[in-house]
Amino acid sequence: MVDISTLNPGDRVRIVDRWPADGSARQNPDGKMDKWLGSVMTVSGVGNDFVKMLEDCNDRNSWRGWAWNSFTIAYVIEDDADFSPAPESDFLSLIAP
Repeated sequence: MVDISTLNPGDRVRIVDRWPADGSARQNPDGKMDKWLGSVMTVSGVGNDFVKMLEDCNDRNSWRGWAWNSFTIAYVIEDDADFSPAPESDFLSLIAP
């Protein structure tokens, strides 16, 4: 769980991999938010108890995306800490015929 008051537009966050069983995420009951589970998203705006994201801005019939609460955000990504380089074999396949 992330303290939403610490977030700013442009921050990158990882969405939880699965919804909390207690319903605290308040996710869409029809599963329309499920495609974002485990995704890295960019904060576009912060409200009192919710965050808006850039990546889902066209969801919900162009109504500016979903409202994400603190129970939906696993953690804030600090300095590309989530980045893992491609294996060496991937690079070699680019140069070898």
